[in-house]
Amino acid sequence: ELIHGNVKENNLILPVELIERDSVALFIRK
Repeated sequence: ELIHGNVKENNLILPVELIERDSVALFIRK
């Protein structure tokens, strides 16, 4: 979840990138 938290902070800059990175992070966790 550490990565997820960092991505959320980046959400303030690039919301679209947040979704992409979050999806990749969830995929890797599985």
